[in-house]
Amino acid sequence: SGYKLVYSGEDTGASNTLTVTAATGTLATSFAGGTTTASTAQDALVSINGVSLSSESNSLSDVIQGVTFDIEDLGTTKVTVGVDEDAMTEKITTFVDAYNSIISYVGSQSIYDEDTDTKGIFIGETVVSRLVANMKSKLSTNFETSTSDPIGALAEIGFKTLQSGKIEFDESA
Repeated sequence: SGYKLVYSGEDTGASNTLTVTAATGTLATSFAGGTTTASTAQDALVSINGVSLSSESNSLSDVIQGVTFDIEDLGTTKVTVGVDEDAMTEKITTFVDAYNSIISYVGSQSIYDEDTDTKGIFIGETVVSRLVANMKSKLSTNFETSTSDPIGALAEIGFKTLQSGKIEFDESA
């Protein structure tokens, strides 16, 4: 008397319901007062924009790409999704580095070295010249935006074209 046996499962969801079978013996006799179920295992049920979903855990990550919903309480909640600025900056920096690498490589292979009488492999290659010109054009072109999106050019978010043809990104912009 006065003691309780409490058990819980490691995994969540209706498919992980725990079952206790009555037994005989000293321990079973001690708990002869009966059993009480505080809660039954169940899946998390949510409705997002009228679409009903369920999950074995309190986390939904396959509803909107890149967004994880952590269900914490019953009721209605308004969800606001923001931008991960650190991740965006990292991706932009990776792009800038790759772009500058291409510009450097094409530039180094598009010169004639008089001292060694060596011609770069891209000298006279119009396809490569057009490709680089097209890439540069895309970086400086204004693009159509909606009225809710005030950004119309990469320069507005910190991109700058250098005289060398390379680009730099000012993260503070």
